[in-house]
Amino acid sequence: MEKITAKCHRVFKDANGIINVEIIDGVHIAIEQMRETGMVIRSLSEGGMGLVLVDARPHHTITDEAMAYLKDEMISKNRTATAVVTDKLGIKLMVDYFARLPGINGKIKICTCKEEGLNWLLSMQSAGRSAAI
Repeated sequence: MEKITAKCHRVFKDANGIINVEIIDGVHIAIEQMRETGMVIRSLSEGGMGLVLVDARPHHTITDEAMAYLKDEMISKNRTATAVVTDKLGIKLMVDYFARLPGINGKIKICTCKEEGLNWLLSMQSAGRSAAI
């Protein structure tokens, strides 16, 4: 499994086909970095909808423009489901806000550990296969 390191994130696709995004500790994420990560995710999902596990536990900051891009271009357009792993109240509030916005097509879940997020995404993956049969 190859990890692609962008300026602010490490991104890879695991054996289950889930795209993992690990935020690098101490980074400041501006729109340029978010666009770069978005391109990597689109490439790994082969331009389609994807299941994404985001480890947002490391300390980081994000600009308003990068958050808007995340919401408008990444979450609302190319995600089937996103699990966000965090222990930070601010990120939990932001994710909850995103999940309630109109135009967000994919499901979003806040998780306390990677295992919980992975299991939820695998259940989403199984449900999607069952619906396609």
